[in-house]
Amino acid sequence: EGGGDKGVIVRPGNGLELTEALEEVLGVLVERDCSQMPPQALCNAAWAAAKVEVGPGIALQTLDAVLDQAAASPSRCRDWYPQDLSNLLWACGTLRHSRVGLLPAVAAQAAKLGLEAFSSQALANSLWGVARLSSTLDQSEGGFGGEGTCAEKLCADVVEEVARRELVGFRSQEVANLLWAVTVIQGSVSPSLSAALATWLSSNTLRQPQELSIGVWAIAQAGESGAAALHSLLAEAADRVVRSPSGAQDFSPQAVANLVWGLGRAAPSVSPLVVHPMLLALEREVCARGIAAFQPREVAALAWGFARIPSPAGNDLWPLLLDLAHQGGLKAFQSRQLVCLAWASAARARLVSTLGASSLDADRAQQEEMDWGGENED
Repeated sequence: EGGGDKGVIVRPGNGLELTEALEEVLGVLVERDCSQMPPQALCNAAWAAAKVEVGPGIALQTLDAVLDQAAASPSRCRDWYPQDLSNLLWACGTLRHSRVGLLPAVAAQAAKLGLEAFSSQALANSLWGVARLSSTLDQSEGGFGGEGTCAEKLCADVVEEVARRELVGFRSQEVANLLWAVTVIQGSVSPSLSAALATWLSSNTLRQPQELSIGVWAIAQAGESGAAALHSLLAEAADRVVRSPSGAQDFSPQAVANLVWGLGRAAPSVSPLVVHPMLLALEREVCARGIAAFQPREVAALAWGFARIPSPAGNDLWPLLLDLAHQGGLKAFQSRQLVCLAWASAARARLVSTLGASSLDADRAQQEEMDWGGENED
């Protein structure tokens, strides 16, 4: 602490400012024999490196030093406690870096300890880390396919424990991280977790815009079992986006895209009196920022959400997409995102042609609707 601002390393968004001393400390640490370090010290080192991502490669080197010890002696995981496991999984997820065999060893130790021994933060951070690694588990070679199954089992166990607790004592960020992780790993939030969330929302709120948007994005995929929770989330979103003087200005581009996508997913079962004012407010925000402020996956989510809903909202979005296409901006889009844009454009053209001057009811045949799961990175 202190010492002026020379050499200060700042990672935007996490509020931490560290001098070059930390980089030097970690550099010395990775060169030493860590075999005698206790689990808590090892996992704390990994957590610190991932938290601040200091220096090129230093974070990964520090994490590798920890993973080397776990790989060299898997039995050492038996001495690890819930916070140690949580810190390690969080670090691995943050850096998207792991080792074959680590997840089964961690899952086995978690089962031995019992998930009831994990704090709400440890549960949320652990599952968040596993979800961040899910793309690696799916795509890497060398036995990671089995670890994908292990991730699903661990997720199911965590969901069972969280539902048993009914989210009592969970903070807003922890709830949002859980919803995101469960949706990434399992594809949707379970009825038991949806019910627990509905109860939690009766006396709590997802405070930050990003948390609220993730909640809408996740619970919109839960179907009928998530209806009660979705109603509460959309009511909160409407208060902030439509009725608040600042509108959606505090929402990040990803949060705006999440809300539009969630509304598109939920629209058939949600009152137009809720959906249409929010869409109009979100459209104004998109146009005010410009399409260049959004990543390709966010643009695809916006187009899909607006095209799914019979509403005048979105009319001003399509000229922006045309300008993007004329300027060659679509080259950065993945094939799946381009397919989504093509579907949305075609669906929107049909939607606009069927909208009467005073009617919002467009005959949208179910077989023509593209059911897109969206993309979300937390």
